Amino acid sequence: MATLPSLMGDAYSIGAITIIKAYYKLSLSFILSLVIVLTTQVIGYGWAGILRKYLVDSVEIWWPSNVAQVSLFRALHEKDHKAKGLTPMQFFLIALTASFLYYAFPGYLFPILTIIAQQIGSGYSGFGVGVFTFDWARISAYHGSPLVTPWTSILNDGFGFVIFIYIIMPLCYWKFNTFDAQKFPIFSSKLFTFTGHKYDITKILTPQFDINIDAYNSYGKLSLSQLFALSIGSGFARFTATLVHVALFHGIDILKQSKSAMQYAKMECGLERESIP
Repeated sequence: MATLPSLMGDAYSIGAITIIKAYYKLSLSFILSLVIVLTTQVIGYGWAGILRKYLVDSVEIWWPSNVAQVSLFRALHEKDHKAKGLTPMQFFLIALTASFLYYAFPGYLFPILTIIAQQIGSGYSGFGVGVFTFDWARISAYHGSPLVTPWTSILNDGFGFVIFIYIIMPLCYWKFNTFDAQKFPIFSSKLFTFTGHKYDITKILTPQFDINIDAYNSYGKLSLSQLFALSIGSGFARFTATLVHVALFHGIDILKQSKSAMQYAKMECGLERESIP
């Protein structure tokens, strides 16, 4: 649990606070912002505590990145036993040296490699062909480290990326003009009017920052870029597919674990009652 913030990155609620200040020009005090962040984080830890029997005690639920953290701590703190091959500490030092050299080579000794890779592969500042790079921070930014992520998950993401970006997106944009997509950039997270201009959200809000329906109908409907719209729409489909997948492939295991958790809770309650004089 202590490594959760480092694994998951920044608190998600920080994005909401940033949007309130940057887009709505509202001023939030430090105390209020801190309370928002802490309460949302504590809710997550609270759910982890309530579902401890399933999410913490059950080894089958552990995500591989947590196993990597455990292996690192064991290599640093446990005594090495003499055995054939490398000890955990020796393997750690070799991996540390290799990762340092891997970064130093394109980052300091030959930076032109990274520049060329970004010009060809970067989806933000280049052609986006394959979206490859030598920068490990970029490689592990979205899906996490590929060294600890199951290869089936990486392969699934790769197939999904190719189908969505290289097949569905071009067909919807150039062939079928889905949602009048050609009026807007093919890739953008901004909001647009129906004519393709930037959408000014302040024109449809009241002084209390509620939506003004009359102003919205007068100003026009809000439009999204095709990639943004399809990503949001497919997100609902992915969420439903995830629930169905878990129910079909892991429903029996979840049911067994639930029964075991109920029996464990009843046993603990019985022991507590017996200890009361």
